[in-house]
Formats: sequence, C-alpha cells, structure tokens
Amino acid sequence: MMKKQHAIEIGGRVALAGLLLIGLTAFVIELNKKPDAQLAMNLSAPSIVEGPLEAELRWCRHLGDEALQDKACLKAWAQNRDRFLKYAPPKTSQYPAPSEGH
Repeated sequence: MMKKQHAIEIGGRVALAGLLLIGLTAFVIELNKKPDAQLAMNLSAPSIVEGPLEAELRWCRHLGDEALQDKACLKAWAQNRDRFLKYAPPKTSQYPAPSEGH
C-alpha cells in the first residue's frame, strides 16, 4: 500500500515538473519574439475607411516620441480632439419663448 501511494506522489511530481517545463518553454518563446513582427502586422492591417486624418494619426503613432515635436501631428491630434469634444449648441430651443404680459 505504501509503494502505491509513493508511486502516485512521484507521478504527480513528474506531471507538475512537466507542466512547469512546458510553461517555461512557452514563456521563453514569447520573450524571444521580435516586437517588430507584431507592430508590422498591426500597421499593415487594412482599415475599413481611412481618411487623411486617420492616415496622419497612424503616422504619428508610428513616430512615437518624435511626434510630440512634429507640427503636423500636433495639428492632427487637435483636429481629432475637436471631432469628439466640440460643443455644438442645439439649433432650436427646447423651451418655448416667454410670452409677454404675464
């Protein structure tokens, strides 16, 4: 009975060591991948609709920190920000005009 339990413990340890070895191997493979391959894949992915602003924003993203000094990138970021944050007042008032004499 002791031998059987001892064999199960050893089998469990071997299985655990195998799983750890597989996990470590996968981790090392991921670390050794070149980041440029993933970046190139993202940059080459076709866009559904791309206008000049989107193309400029993508180029600025490609520039990285250099884009902070690039006037075209600063202008593109301002245009993109305005697209989403621009306040447009309502065209008609939701309240009736006050009547005179009341």
